[in-house]
Amino acid sequence: MSTISSALPPSSVSQTSTSATAAPASGTATQGVLSSMGIGSGLNVPKLISTLVQADTAAQQNQINAEIATAKTSISAISTLQAALSGMQSSLSGLSDGSVFKTYQATASGAAGAAASFSASAGTTAVAGQHSIIVNQLAQAQVLTSSAFASSSTLIGTGSLVLGVAGKSTAITIDASNNSLQGIVDAINQAPGNPGVTASIVNASDGAHLILSANQSGAANTITVTSSGGDGGLAAINYNPAGGGPNNLSVQTAAQDASLSVDGLAVSSASNVVSTVLPGVSISLQSADPGVTQTLNIGLDTGAVTQALQGFVTAYNGYNSSVAQLASYDPGSGKAGPLLGDSSLLGLGSQLTTALGSVVGASGASLQSLADIGINFNTDGSLSLDTSKLSIALQSNPSGVAALFNSSHGYGAQVSKVLNAFNGPTGTLDGRVQSLNAQIQHASQEQAKLNQMIATETEAYRIQFTAMDTIVSQLKSTSNQLTQMMAGLNPTSIMNSSSNNGG
Repeated sequence: MSTISSALPPSSVSQTSTSATAAPASGTATQGVLSSMGIGSGLNVPKLISTLVQADTAAQQNQINAEIATAKTSISAISTLQAALSGMQSSLSGLSDGSVFKTYQATASGAAGAAASFSASAGTTAVAGQHSIIVNQLAQAQVLTSSAFASSSTLIGTGSLVLGVAGKSTAITIDASNNSLQGIVDAINQAPGNPGVTASIVNASDGAHLILSANQSGAANTITVTSSGGDGGLAAINYNPAGGGPNNLSVQTAAQDASLSVDGLAVSSASNVVSTVLPGVSISLQSADPGVTQTLNIGLDTGAVTQALQGFVTAYNGYNSSVAQLASYDPGSGKAGPLLGDSSLLGLGSQLTTALGSVVGASGASLQSLADIGINFNTDGSLSLDTSKLSIALQSNPSGVAALFNSSHGYGAQVSKVLNAFNGPTGTLDGRVQSLNAQIQHASQEQAKLNQMIATETEAYRIQFTAMDTIVSQLKSTSNQLTQMMAGLNPTSIMNSSSNNGG
């Protein structure tokens, strides 16, 4: 038996255990060791360790996963709700600040049902009312024409050509490089200081004519053309109605102001767009109709108001639809929406319903509630707009409709107050999101701690199973040695030795 004992290396078990304790704890090193474990025992040690660690940490891991998933789902749901509330707030802006009720439209009507000879538009500073308009004449830009020349290449002359319009002038040098009719046209149009004249050529049956057109209409925008120096040929296109020389250009179209009457008062304008007579109103004259009285009506743009109110109804219904999904419950599947029973959602809905269902009109006023202008709650909590009823209210009492949404006590103010409390920068919903983000951050910290615990426990198991695996491997080795030794012994010698000893 002494031979058997000598086959075992002294202190082999303790040496192996010490070596395992000193092994690195990093993920890569641990994985490398785990992958080589079990060689001695024949067991799938890595899987065994993983199963043990998972069993120890599964409950805590599931709790962390559930906490993060629930928080993220709630944040997503609240974001959906916030978007719907922001849409509602945006749709109320023009109603609550009254700007939509300051959107006017101008309507031009001719005499006896005929088409009007003008059109008009109204801005926010316009004042509702009716005005009589008579268009006596339109404003015109002056057009001058020269006598006929043989062609556009005909040489006119050289010298200095001075163009003037409404007190502004510029001198243009005409020399051998540009003294043809076409050259003069190009020189005028390309002159850096052109005072407001466009030159062109009309090739008529009798020859080529120079055309000078003032860029602006009005009696003050008359053209003057004077020449000096050179060969004197430029005098062929001189024009100065105030005198001082021959006028060799003819007036094709006279420079004149527009003339009209507004509510019996004479008005003149250098332009056919008259925007200084009625505040916030621009009148565009299209043709003259002397002595014929036409009508201009300035009134509230009811189409804009209807569109704004429909926009609010649509935005509210978007919110209502979002709430129905977020707070839904399917009894068949047992699946619930992420905000089912949520106190913030319930409080928001209650306050909005109260605000929209209240009476805000003055006592005795014909318009006191949303129902009076055609906005009503449906059985599913949504809103609907009766445009016919709204149209009647806008035609009969536009100021009353506006009063329902004023910024002091109207629906605009009341609903905005609720929305700001829940969806403002420091509102309830923003606070909820911050709290949920804090929960996610805390759960992430707990996850980091759990990951460290998993690594530590995995390393502890690795040390234990390494020691076990070493012992099993040594035992197998000893067993193999014993088997070999036993196989090498001579049975006959053993029997003879035993017989002699016995004798």
